[in-house]
Amino acid sequence: MPGIKWVLPVIVSFVLLTSLSQTVFAIVVPIESIDGIHHSLSPELPEPIRRQIESAFKGEKSKYTRGTWTNAKITLRFSGDTLAVNALLDQLAKCPSITTSVSFKALSDDCDWKIINDTRRSGKRVDVILNLDSPQIRLEELTIPPIPGPE
Repeated sequence: MPGIKWVLPVIVSFVLLTSLSQTVFAIVVPIESIDGIHHSLSPELPEPIRRQIESAFKGEKSKYTRGTWTNAKITLRFSGDTLAVNALLDQLAKCPSITTSVSFKALSDDCDWKIINDTRRSGKRVDVILNLDSPQIRLEELTIPPIPGPE
């Protein structure tokens, strides 16, 4: 029986490691540039729509600061003023195959807003989170256009 004492701890350890491995071993890939981001968007979206989304992300009035790709979830951080956010939302509203959500949060990041796109869920949802602590975002000047969502 002394040889069997180690079997139970080994089995329990193996089960825990395999069941927790997806969350423990997440791959985080930095996104150095916004150029070519359409390749990281969901392949379920048609190429012209992915290019249209990339064009919205590359707005002239906003500055891409950094981003990450983690297990098919893209997080992009930007700096810019309210005019830049208004232009971004206007362009995203014109993308026929996606739904855009806008939310407000006091972010600890050094960005004025961030965009999250989860490509595991078809990539048809773009979440724009505005930083309430940003000195550049003036909520009274924010214009959220009608966003029809997927056709």
